[in-house]
Order: sequence, then structure tokens, then C-alpha cells
Amino acid sequence: MRHNKTSRLLYLLVLFGIGLGSHLGWSQNPRLTSASSLTTARKEVARGDLVSAERTLWTLLSGDPNQTEALTLLAVIRGRQKRYPESEALLRRVLQLDPKSPVAHQDLATALIAQNKPDAAIDEYKEVVKLSPGDRAAKVELARLYVARGDFAEALSTLETFPSDRLPIDAVPAKAASLLGLGRTQEASALISRAKESPAIAADLAEVFLDGNAPEYALKTVDAVLTGRERVPTRIYYLKGRALQVTGDRLGAMNSFREALARDPKSVDTLVAMAAVRASQGEHAQALDMLNRAYALQPGSPAVLRRLVIAGIQAGQRNTALRAAHELATRSPDNLDDLYLAAAAMLEGRDFVTASSIFEKYVAERPQDSKGFLGLGIAQLAQQHYAEARKALQRALEIDPGLADAEYQLGALAEQQGTVAEALQHFARAVELQPRHAKALAGLGAQYLQGGDLEKADSLLERSVTIDPNNSKTQYDLALVLAKLGRTKEAKQHMDRSRVLKAAEDAGKSPAPVAKTP
Repeated sequence: MRHNKTSRLLYLLVLFGIGLGSHLGWSQNPRLTSASSLTTARKEVARGDLVSAERTLWTLLSGDPNQTEALTLLAVIRGRQKRYPESEALLRRVLQLDPKSPVAHQDLATALIAQNKPDAAIDEYKEVVKLSPGDRAAKVELARLYVARGDFAEALSTLETFPSDRLPIDAVPAKAASLLGLGRTQEASALISRAKESPAIAADLAEVFLDGNAPEYALKTVDAVLTGRERVPTRIYYLKGRALQVTGDRLGAMNSFREALARDPKSVDTLVAMAAVRASQGEHAQALDMLNRAYALQPGSPAVLRRLVIAGIQAGQRNTALRAAHELATRSPDNLDDLYLAAAAMLEGRDFVTASSIFEKYVAERPQDSKGFLGLGIAQLAQQHYAEARKALQRALEIDPGLADAEYQLGALAEQQGTVAEALQHFARAVELQPRHAKALAGLGAQYLQGGDLEKADSLLERSVTIDPNNSKTQYDLALVLAKLGRTKEAKQHMDRSRVLKAAEDAGKSPAPVAKTP
């Protein structure tokens, strides 16, 4: 315990530049001893022995807390330990002592990037470039940061300080991205010939073209690498599959993905991509199987969980989607898009309490998102929190007056509260906004059924079932109407279908669907 307290005290003294030698009676270490200690610490860091390296550095800093090289190396250790705020504080102290240290500015940029502070990191890299105009790596990294921020002109300006025939090969993807961002696609494509020298750079460039909606150039990039090479990284086949998928060649895409998976059976990216192709072909069960394999390889990955949520819903595996949604919300609590997806899946899985909590957080961050308020209203209505539901749904309509689903939900709320005229008004408005809104048509039909207007009820419910034949309540209501109209054979068919659908809903999965009428 005493050692820990001493370490913390030394750390604070170092940060504030308080000299220890004179106050505690320690003699200053000779320059040779200092250099020797630094060399020892660097070797210890190089072999991964961070504990010994830190001990060596503290011994050095106890004699001279303003030793900038020792402080910088200690900051590197903190970075390796993922203690980034401490690394940042140490490096800022170094820059107080030596404002013109390119190494400290660059290491500080690294610590800032790790803390998701890209703007501050850009400022540090600008200082590095100013202090060391010949630092090629710093210029490339600065350009990458500009690209990530969408400052394509700044990125290109930074890279154009290199002579055209001396552009570093690792700068090719960043330059292509900046050119694409400025709409200069042909110039970006001219860089393909440079990238084929390195399969790794070619893969990065292909990804740039994919992100820039230029899949044809992504294909040219990977094909240039595949031509005449026996050994090609797995990622090249994966990226070729993605490019083919975007261009609509599903068969070619699957062949490339299979090749990538044969070379690396543990490629999560490939499994996720193959699942997307399967899903696009309506093969939702197969897509779900692939995503389960991906999840087994990379548990807790938000990228996999997002797909699992969607695939679970599409495959009718409501419980699977719900489990994935809960984990996604836990693993990705600060990603609003992930929270929205998780909450939407929770509505499907009938976990309305958690969905409400998440939607409340979501709309607090995005107060102009009508769909967020719609989700909150649905969750509150399901819990019979009528005042809260009405408030959220009305807010959704204030933001987007054409939101048919919000009108429908207000109709459902009025229906539950027994205000028939209001329910009819909202259902009718929903159908006016969206004539093929199956639930609103069914809501109108149910109201006319209760009011005894069987002909109108029949017409509306028939239209609803034609659009969505897989709603158990609509099938049930239509069966009642047909029975009252004396059409008993048709009534029995719809009643039987209603029972099948209700049983599947209670089991948490979807039955074999009936095709919708176009």
C-alpha cells in the first residue's frame, strides 16, 4: 500500500514539474546514468516488460522529474496500458518543457485518437509537419485524419506536397479517398496501378472505392492483384465478393466469399457478408446460421449483433432477435443507431419496458427524430401508459405530419380508451396517408364490425388481409364478419389461419408466411 501511495505522489509531482532531488536530498544522476536507464527502459518496453520499464523510469524520474525522454516513454507505456488520459497528461507536460518536440506532438496525437478526439489530433499532427516538414509518415497520417473528418480538400492539399512521382505507397488510399470525396473519380482510378505493388495497400484502396460508391474500380483494384499472383491475402477475395455483391452479381459474390472462407474459416467479415447475400435472396434461416457462426467466433461484436437482430426478425426468430438486441444495447450504449435498432427489436419481442427506456434516451439525444418518438409512443401504449403514449405520438406527428404509423397508433390508443369517433378519424387519416396501411385498414374494419356495418367491415378487412395475410387478429376479425354474413366456409378458412398465426406468435416465431398480394 505504501508503495502505491508513493507511486501516485511521484506521478503527481512529475506532472506538475516539482523537482524532487533538491527537496529530498537525492543527488542528480549523471548524464551517462540517465542515458543508460533510458536505454534499459526502451529495451524493456520493446520486449513487453512494461512493469520493469516503468520501475526503471520512476527511478530516473525520482532524480529528475523533468526528464522529457523519460516522461515521453512513460506516456508510451500508459498508451500500451490503454490509460490514455494519463498518457495525454504526461505528454502535455513534456510539451510544456519542450514545445518543439515532434515526437511528443505525434505521441499526443496517438493518445487523442485513442480517446476519439480527432480534431485535437489533427492540430498535433499539423505541429509535427510544421516542425518536421520532411516527415512523410506524419503527412500521410494527417491526410487520413482529414479524410475521416470529410475535409477532402485539406487532405489532398497535404498529400500534394509530395511530388507526384514520389507519393508514398501507403498514402495512395488516402489520396484516392480525397479525390473521390471531391468528385474526381477518374483521377482516383489512376492510382490503381500504384496499389498493385502491395496487396495490403490494394485491399485498402479497394475498400476506399467501395465506400466511395465506385465498386467497378474496387474490382479493377483486386483483379490487378489477383492477376499473376499465386499467394493473395484472404481479404482480397472478401473485397472482391463485396464489390460483386454491390454490382448485383450475387453468384460471383458468393464464389469469392467461399474462396475467402476456405482460406480463412474464422473470417467474421466474410461470414457476415455471406449472410447479407443469403438474406437478400430471402434465405433468412441460412443467413441466421452464418451469423451464429460469426457470433461464436467474435462474441459481443456490435457489427455481428446488428446483423443478428435483423436476421432474427427476418427469420421469424423473435427470441433470437431479442437476445441480440439486449446484448447490442449493452455493448454499444453510446451508438444511437444501435440503440434505435435494439429498441425496435424489443418492440417486436414485446419487451416494452426496456424499449421505453432506450427510446427515452434516444429522443433526448435526437429530439427531431419522429421515428424515435413513434417507437416511444408504441412502447408506452403497450404498457397502457396512455398520457405518455399520446404525448410521444403527437410529438412524432408535429415533426412529421405525414407519418401514417403515428396516426395509426393514435387510433389504436383511442380504440383502447373507447373513443370510437377519434379512433375512426386517426385510422382514416393513416389510410389517407398510406392507402396500403394494412393495420389501419384492419383498425377501421374492426370499428365498423363493432358498429354492425358488416359490408364496410368486410371490404376493409379483405383489403387488409390481401396486403398482410399474416396478422392473426385481422384474420380473426374477418372470420367473424364472414360468419355473420353467412359465408361460413370462408369464415372457417380465416379462423383456421388465425389460430395458426396466434400459436406461432405465442411461441415467439413466425409461421410459414402466406405471400402478399402485390
